Amino acid sequence: MLCGWLYFRNVTEWQNASVSYLSRVLMYVLFALLLLAQKNKRGLINSILSGLLVGCILNLIWSILDATCFYVFDYSLNNNIFEAYAIDNNIRFGTISLIVNGMIRASGFNYDPAHIGLIVPIVLSYSILKNKPWLTVVSLLAIVSSASTTALVCSVIVIVINISKIIKSWTIVKTIVLAIFILALVFVYFAFEGNILRTAIDKFFDRVIGTYGTSSSGGERWIYISGFFEAIKTSGLMCIFGTGFGTASYAYVFNGNLLQQLGMVNYFAYDVEMTYISYFFDVGILGVVLYLLILFRLLKGFRKGKTKGDNIIWAMTLGILLSALFYHYTLMSMQVILLIVGLVQLDSKKSATATTKALYKSNTLRKSEIKHSEC
Repeated sequence: MLCGWLYFRNVTEWQNASVSYLSRVLMYVLFALLLLAQKNKRGLINSILSGLLVGCILNLIWSILDATCFYVFDYSLNNNIFEAYAIDNNIRFGTISLIVNGMIRASGFNYDPAHIGLIVPIVLSYSILKNKPWLTVVSLLAIVSSASTTALVCSVIVIVINISKIIKSWTIVKTIVLAIFILALVFVYFAFEGNILRTAIDKFFDRVIGTYGTSSSGGERWIYISGFFEAIKTSGLMCIFGTGFGTASYAYVFNGNLLQQLGMVNYFAYDVEMTYISYFFDVGILGVVLYLLILFRLLKGFRKGKTKGDNIIWAMTLGILLSALFYHYTLMSMQVILLIVGLVQLDSKKSATATTKALYKSNTLRKSEIKHSEC
């Protein structure tokens, strides 16, 4: 942030943006310090993790209800209940859930449906780990309700990564139930013209094809990816330390060629639609490497977790790691809290393991001394 504040000293708008996340960062640091100071850290962490999981599940259920009401009654729960909130906070178009060409992108209890793209792979991963088929169904329905391509792609990757766990937990009963469920969906889809399921799926896949299948350039996201190395040249030495959260666009819009492709409408401070690229320019090479090390440390540390808390941390870390490839989740509260409690939990586990080993070694030595004295 300090580097960005100095770098943008002649551009007031960008200088203000470089330190705009300072209060939030200090709040997270304070939260981390307070958590470390507690005696019952493990109990508190388990409560926090359970709360995060419940919040994720409720988000998906609400998005399904929102989409169902829209396709059946042409009424969005989100856009009516939270209309005043959307207007007061200047959320785009004054709506919470997006409605375009007769399709709703339900956002759950969020102002952006893209957040469902992070939440779905988290809940799906957890449902596979804990063998909870109903959560898998909720996750799949939420993909259609939110029309999130990020959720769709990340869910496919989650299933591939966890394929061995799925096979191990598979039974004949599950096969029969799944077959009946799929046949019922196929029957409803084709037997009733204009039914809610058919409408939602058709609208969603029209969006998928429109996003990935027909565009030759891939839109702004493709410019951010294809122009990454050119943006590094624009950034120069600043990409070592970064310029502060929410300023990654400078590397693109300060470049005449890239700005021409993006359009002058994008000439302002923001994070581009890929977390890793955004963090590369926000917190520099050093920061993004540290961020990745934390994520992989959590994945490795809780990969064989047996408790509910360990499974939640692993599922959430995997969801964060995957969804960051397709959207920008800059200092999203759920992510930062997960990283903090995950690292504290990991360190607590290592301390407990070290203590157990020390006690075992001490007891072994004591027994050896007793035997020696008896001899």
